[in-house]
Amino acid sequence: MNRNQFVKHLRQLNREELEEEILLLYDKIPDIKEFYKMEMGSDADRKKVYDKYKKEIHSCFKTKSYRKPRRPRIKKTKAILKEARSKSIFDHELADLVLHTAEEAIYFHVEYGFYSETLINNIISWFDEAITLISRSMTEELFETRRTDIVQNRGIPFELRKELIERNEKFN
Repeated sequence: MNRNQFVKHLRQLNREELEEEILLLYDKIPDIKEFYKMEMGSDADRKKVYDKYKKEIHSCFKTKSYRKPRRPRIKKTKAILKEARSKSIFDHELADLVLHTAEEAIYFHVEYGFYSETLINNIISWFDEAITLISRSMTEELFETRRTDIVQNRGIPFELRKELIERNEKFN
């Protein structure tokens, strides 16, 4: 059934039948329940969802060994962010998650001395995306200290730090 057929079907239903149809969809399809939780839920409901995403992202950068750290699971991190983008309602909440991802990646890079071009490129792109979302939602003050902490981190290699500073100043 295509969209036009579906719209035609919905227009033939009366109010009670429409309500039953929507309740059926809500009960049967978890994505619809998740959508309404994000759309109509409270800040606390959305915070729970984003905290779950943050925990999953943290686990992607988790390793047990300092001598031979496990490679970060960037592909899984990207999948988590893609899912979060599809369910996100407010830019500032998504910006918080993306900035958290950049912070986790930077911490992993600095703490374990792990160097990878892929990791560096993703740190830059996540930081860029976070800054864009922050700018779009006009919440610069809310994230100012976190952005400053990232660009002033002395453990970051000079070239990466210089790149992050340039991108941060572009939005100031």
